Amino acid sequence: MSNWRDSISTSIDITAPPAKVFSVLTDFETYPLWNPFLLSVTPSTTPVLPGITLTNIIKSGDSNMTFRPTVTAFQKDRRFEWLGKLLWGGLFDGRHHFTIVESKEGGCTLVHGEDFSGLIVWLGRISGGQWYKNLMQQTRGGFIRMNEELKRRTEETK
Repeated sequence: MSNWRDSISTSIDITAPPAKVFSVLTDFETYPLWNPFLLSVTPSTTPVLPGITLTNIIKSGDSNMTFRPTVTAFQKDRRFEWLGKLLWGGLFDGRHHFTIVESKEGGCTLVHGEDFSGLIVWLGRISGGQWYKNLMQQTRGGFIRMNEELKRRTEETK
């Protein structure tokens, strides 16, 4: 991996079929009820399709951050992905993705991650800066908390 790129990947096994997991994941109106990381997702239009803009609010430390990524993939029951850019492309870009992989036991695995690139990644990696390490750890923690709550909500709802 070059110094211009970094990534976070998390996963969790869920005892529910992919269709149910995808349904909960894309039921954006219920996010305030269960999602501790991604507080709000508002599509510019429905249905959600590649090319539309989302308005997302995430929990970032003690505050919230709003950003407007573009949907790059939306495959029912399988994959949801967007690309966000801080200010302009190449400064700090993030391709956020959710992939649902069916298991033989009737459940599935959610792979939740983000691929980062840009000048800020390069600065963080070459400087070995604690600010960058904290950002990545905080983001990973948010993904893990979201995964755990998605699992809980999916497995306990009928």
